[in-house]
Amino acid sequence: MIKLDARVSAYNGAAIRILGLCIPSTGQVKLQKIMPFDSQTKQDDNTIIVTDSPQIVQNWQLAFNEKSHLDEVIKTYLMRYKNGLIRIEKELERFNPQTVIATRKIDKNGAQQELNSDSLENGHVAILLAVWASAKASMISNAMGNNANQSDSPSGLMMPFSLNV
Repeated sequence: MIKLDARVSAYNGAAIRILGLCIPSTGQVKLQKIMPFDSQTKQDDNTIIVTDSPQIVQNWQLAFNEKSHLDEVIKTYLMRYKNGLIRIEKELERFNPQTVIATRKIDKNGAQQELNSDSLENGHVAILLAVWASAKASMISNAMGNNANQSDSPSGLMMPFSLNV
């Protein structure tokens, strides 16, 4: 399992840090808890730190740039959500991105999604970024042939696992 640590500060509301876990071989994600935002990080081979504030957060592994990454982040979240790969704990439900993602238009290039800036908070973006980071981890894991947990099927997504901090 890989720990996810999403730290977001550039949107509405207080800066936030959301922690979760992912199983890279299956793409399953569980977003578990809110922690105080902190720019200091510990080096850990099993943690992906993703942030929208790379100039503030130290030792990040994945930096979000709205102009370059927003479409990919939204599409990744929607695909994983539709496939039942995301579990959001009750404490984080108020930041469920489903409440802020809207279809702008549908054209020959497909559906164009956007975020509703009126209700968008740092927590929504942190969940989106955590799911995006988990997708990147899954892609790398699968490319490296690290499919040791073939028994972890999407139907078994919500087997008990938790993060101890």
